[in-house]
Amino acid sequence: MSEVITIAIVAYNSSSTILETLNSALTQTYQAKNIELLISDDGSSDNTTVVASDWLQSNQHHFYRAALYKNKVNKGVSANCNIVWRNATGRWIKTIAADDILVDTCICDNLNYIKEHPEAQVLFSDAILFSGDLKNQKVAKNDQKLFAMTQAEQFNMLLKGCNILAPTSFMSKKTLESVGFADERYAMLEDYPLWYKILKQGIGLDYFEKETVYYRVGDSLSQHSEFIGNAKYLNSLYCFQKDCIWPELSYKDVFKIWDDYIIFKEKTLWLKFVGTKRSNTYLIYHYITCLFRPYRLYKMIRKFL
Repeated sequence: MSEVITIAIVAYNSSSTILETLNSALTQTYQAKNIELLISDDGSSDNTTVVASDWLQSNQHHFYRAALYKNKVNKGVSANCNIVWRNATGRWIKTIAADDILVDTCICDNLNYIKEHPEAQVLFSDAILFSGDLKNQKVAKNDQKLFAMTQAEQFNMLLKGCNILAPTSFMSKKTLESVGFADERYAMLEDYPLWYKILKQGIGLDYFEKETVYYRVGDSLSQHSEFIGNAKYLNSLYCFQKDCIWPELSYKDVFKIWDDYIIFKEKTLWLKFVGTKRSNTYLIYHYITCLFRPYRLYKMIRKFL
């Protein structure tokens, strides 16, 4: 018998997209009878849980096990992830947001890599960006240079910033347990602090070059190119940088710290006093603040050298 793999779906106000996510779990080339399907809803105000419950009633018999967890109040994405991660019984966990879609071979592709690299504990791949009903597709690749580095080098690179495609992650339950799962102090930021804890513990990040998920962009406030961002997310990111990243940096990185601070203030002040729209006026404001960001200017100059 093949081993049980957990697919963990995290949802919030996802009634219009969660069926696509659920169906992509069912149509995996890895047999559904060996898949544990866990869904956690973070206090949605729409009918996400009704849609998920109806779907489970018709399809849960295909899976090894299926469960839906309902938060009475919104706790944030970190706590929502922890619910399904802590309840998972599979040795490996594939996490997916309820507005993204798994490629049919996602589980098999990840397991094939692990079979050839049994030392792997946290694995990444590539994604296909899309909007609407799988239109306007574009391949998004992880930074292969990062994954070619040693664990120590990966950690130092992560201190400079995080551009890892979190939706492609495939993680060992044992590893998640060893680092204490997602850090719920940063309610809206489950991935960056998690990669930080994993690398700090001496565990490297693996990668293989293949698209395993469809990643929906342009349909949320935090992702849409016409909007600046989400205040709660920005606050979680800033607090994490201040608590964990900055203490790891050397005196040579003082401009990096200043840069993080300016970015946070630039966006949060605009959100507070003007709004979320990325207007031409905001772009002028943004370029002016760049004059006070020597680290940003340094990186821009390096690109041309």
